Amino acid sequence: MDGKKYIEAKDCTLEIYEEFRNEQKFTEKQSIDATFEESVIPMRKDESEYVSVFLNLAILSLKQKFIPDYIFDRVEKIKNIDLKDLSSDDLSCYKADLNNFDNLISQGDFEIDSDEIYSLRVNMLLGE
Repeated sequence: MDGKKYIEAKDCTLEIYEEFRNEQKFTEKQSIDATFEESVIPMRKDESEYVSVFLNLAILSLKQKFIPDYIFDRVEKIKNIDLKDLSSDDLSCYKADLNNFDNLISQGDFEIDSDEIYSLRVNMLLGE
């Protein structure tokens, strides 16, 4: 695999998020968006990176009782992406994250944050 493995991408996503929260003093919502933007270029180059970033941003936001619409709209698509060539550790972590996401969603204790203009920006940044 040319790009980052799933776990490496996850660790990087969490590290960037924590940096925005703790060092930049961004809110949870600002940190989610800033982490997404920081991760765009690697996400465009590697499918496992794309999946890892979106899935882990979804989990982070759901733990804070919200999820941005641009993430919510992509999660079902992400579940259908066949991540080839993952190591057994990466695959295990990915499946655990999917289960974590499904559990958080099933609780229904969250709001979907809609921002049509930012969603258009996301599409533009991802080239979609």
